[in-house]
Amino acid sequence: MLDSPDATPGLRAALFEVARGLQGVDVTTGMTDPVGRPATLLTTVNAADIQSEWWFDPASEQMMAWRATILSNSMVYPKGTVSLLRIIVASGVTDATGDGPALVKSFVPEPVRDPPALPDPRA
Repeated sequence: MLDSPDATPGLRAALFEVARGLQGVDVTTGMTDPVGRPATLLTTVNAADIQSEWWFDPASEQMMAWRATILSNSMVYPKGTVSLLRIIVASGVTDATGDGPALVKSFVPEPVRDPPALPDPRA
């Protein structure tokens, strides 16, 4: 639901609040996301040994980034391979549609730096 374009900022903040209280979810405050923004980090590891990390803006409780990392050598890709990295550069409300509408209200801060380069798992 966090990924749905129809999810309102209020719903996304509520999902963050629920997720941070779930068993098996580690919550770390005072972190930075992969592009340098202050964040609260939620981390979990699933049964397939894939670690999911979600970074949220501490003020708006909106997701800013998501990364999935393989933690074992039992898969096709080696341990430590990042299988997914999604960076949300901008999120907010606009007063127009079409090409390049300006955000009237932003829910996530702008990135501080470029996203990290990912290694080619085929190399």
